[in-house]
Amino acid sequence: MHMEDKLSMRYKISYGAAGFGEATAYTLVSTFLLFYLTTIAGIAPAVAGLIVALGGIWDILTCPVFGYLSDNCSSAMGKRRPFLIAGCIPFTLFTMLLFTFIEATVPVRIAYYLIVIFVFWTAYSCYYIPYMALGAELTDDYDERTALRAYTSVFNSLGAIIGTVTPTILVEHMCSEGISLHLSWQFTALLIGLISGAAIFLCFIGVKGKDKPLPKEEKTRFNVGQMLRDYAYVLKIRPLHYLLATSVISLTGITMFNSGRMYFLTYNMGFSPKQISFTLFMACIIGMVMPPIINFSTKFFDRRTIFISFMIIGSVGSFLFKFIGITGYISLYLMITLYAILNMSYWQLMPTTLYDVGEYDRYTTGKDRVGAIMSIQSLAEALAEALGVQLLGILLQLVGFNGDAAVQTPFVLSWIESSMLVIPPILVVISCIFLWKYPITRKVYENIKAELAKREGESE
Repeated sequence: MHMEDKLSMRYKISYGAAGFGEATAYTLVSTFLLFYLTTIAGIAPAVAGLIVALGGIWDILTCPVFGYLSDNCSSAMGKRRPFLIAGCIPFTLFTMLLFTFIEATVPVRIAYYLIVIFVFWTAYSCYYIPYMALGAELTDDYDERTALRAYTSVFNSLGAIIGTVTPTILVEHMCSEGISLHLSWQFTALLIGLISGAAIFLCFIGVKGKDKPLPKEEKTRFNVGQMLRDYAYVLKIRPLHYLLATSVISLTGITMFNSGRMYFLTYNMGFSPKQISFTLFMACIIGMVMPPIINFSTKFFDRRTIFISFMIIGSVGSFLFKFIGITGYISLYLMITLYAILNMSYWQLMPTTLYDVGEYDRYTTGKDRVGAIMSIQSLAEALAEALGVQLLGILLQLVGFNGDAAVQTPFVLSWIESSMLVIPPILVVISCIFLWKYPITRKVYENIKAELAKREGESE
């Protein structure tokens, strides 16, 4: 695999565009879907949490298929790009349908949202797994991979602004113009879906020429048995074990925070829709500061050290606010800043760390299975997100949250706060124990890369 050390701005921006599209729809769903189901669609919190969790489980089942297919794709468009174009259209449509209210009995509505969320996550996996693997196709340089993810993280933050800030503003504006609450959410989700699909399409166009197809002589027909054998082997890669454990534990906490903040801002802080939108906007702006800082830090330390340091700073700092208290904008934004530190370090550094596992796999087996590795990682992330939302839904149900009430009891408010400031930080700190055991440092990676270059030189 001979690649240019430095990527042009074109490829960094094009790759980041799909990150913008992914974050736009992803943050809409992760931030508002549980809230929408419980307060607008009229579904009980535990059942709504189960719907979201089952969608995540379905994503777990589809991820390996798209990872295997993209690893073995010999299309003239490349190994990964065909899946971007195949997934973006249904992804756009079903983003809207997730926030579409149907006049039916509660059991029928539950069935509807289950079906829609299954198709939504299928379309998401179709483009997202190959997209993540595409980053490894663009460059194998240690620092350039980190820089590529820095660009993507900035685009992620921009997408998060669209996905988290605009919904409440648009819904409130449309309602003030006489449009029903149900239709306001549907139109908002459609707009965000269109933005997401267009951004993914821009990536499809922009990275043309970098995504090389698998040579036809290496192509294999889709074989379930072979796919399962490939994944069974990938699951034996020891460095991957530590990253999977880190992801499941930390992302469960991060998901609880993301889903819980709407409840916290609405009920604990008593914010209006405009105040919530402004707060979420500021959270995204603060998050955009982190990628350049993380990228600069990795010039002096390897990813593992930076990863652990920022995760601990963010989680411990957030936990302290449980005792300090969040009483106004200053304390709220300080807490948001600390959360942005741990959240952005995860999303920027985890993918590039996984690319290193792909090189390790190629070094030990001679096979390129980055798609399989990224799909297993996505599987772990889907499991974590399902756990995070389900735990929050169960917690709200147990403590007596009432979606029809404008004001919650002090007991409920206390647990809403704990779902943000206690449980997530504890999980993140635990995850850092596994991350510390991850063995592929910068030095180890450079040794692997040098050995691979030597082998390829001998084979020519």
